[in-house]
Amino acid sequence: STRSIEFNEENPKAVVTYTPELEDGEYFLKVFGQNSLGNIADSSGLEKHFLVSNEAKLLYVYNYPNPTEGNATTIRYTLNSPAQVKIKIYDLAGRLVDELQGTGFGQAENEVVWGLENIESGVYLARVEADGNGNKDAAIIKIAVVK
Repeated sequence: STRSIEFNEENPKAVVTYTPELEDGEYFLKVFGQNSLGNIADSSGLEKHFLVSNEAKLLYVYNYPNPTEGNATTIRYTLNSPAQVKIKIYDLAGRLVDELQGTGFGQAENEVVWGLENIESGVYLARVEADGNGNKDAAIIKIAVVK
């Protein structure tokens, strides 16, 4: 693993870059800072939960607002690594209603807006599919449309 620390004298801020070599799995990283006297700056520290995986993974898939009464809803998801994303929306009878292309940036929340101008009231299923170099993952969410 590698570690570097950058400190700016004009702005009392330190940037620590830590790149460990980790096996696939879930991890928690907790960081505490201390001043030159050894006092811990924030007793709760900063905690980050993350997943290491060589396969494409979809995390935190949801839409907002849900139920939606407007002309659009936003489908949000997080990827652990870059991937091609397709969103297929079906009615409850299993008919394909719409298909959307999503962005596939890793380690950030991505979003796609589904326009509802020609969509009737009802419950729909959105299948979010990620393909990261042949490694695939999918998630299904329910979307309620009220007009």
